[in-house]
Amino acid sequence: MKKFKNPTIVSVFLCILLLCCSNYAVAQEKWKIAFRPGIDFSNKNFSDTQHGIGYGLEATISYRFQKYLSAFAGWSFNSFPAKESFAGNNGEFDESGYNFGFQFTYPIASSKFNYVIGAGGTYNHIEIEDYKRNVIANSDYGFGWQVEAGFSYTIVNRFDIMPTIRYRSLSRDIMIGSDKMPINLNYISVGAGMIWSF
Repeated sequence: MKKFKNPTIVSVFLCILLLCCSNYAVAQEKWKIAFRPGIDFSNKNFSDTQHGIGYGLEATISYRFQKYLSAFAGWSFNSFPAKESFAGNNGEFDESGYNFGFQFTYPIASSKFNYVIGAGGTYNHIEIEDYKRNVIANSDYGFGWQVEAGFSYTIVNRFDIMPTIRYRSLSRDIMIGSDKMPINLNYISVGAGMIWSF
């Protein structure tokens, strides 16, 4: 069997092939960074608390490991004002921590729009603040869950906007003095994420 006697050509070919594969991988834009502000509507009161409309912020990073499926992880903060509560007047109930899960994105025909469906978990805790924004009670971290649906739209290359409606649920116990108080935080979040792909 005749052997190839010019290893330089083989090396150059392999380098070009590797470079092409690298460029292809980059062109796929599998990574995404998202920043999502939102408005929160709780579907029930916390114990005897009367609260208003809340707001939230979220930052996530995701990796697309299949054509339409991505895994994501990030951090979020959501706050609900409480005009009247067991903690006093004009306080706040804050939820913060980490979120993770999967997101399914499917193109709508040949347009710049995509359907988006997501589901995952949260690892959050709840803080109660008085009117001076001093923390007066704090729960341990625990697991919750979330689901969302919406669509994304490509503004320009690598930049998208993604309006979604999300439902979240978290149940934690908070100690008020010597009393343990269960808090069930269930709310709908309406927001729009700004996404950068790379």
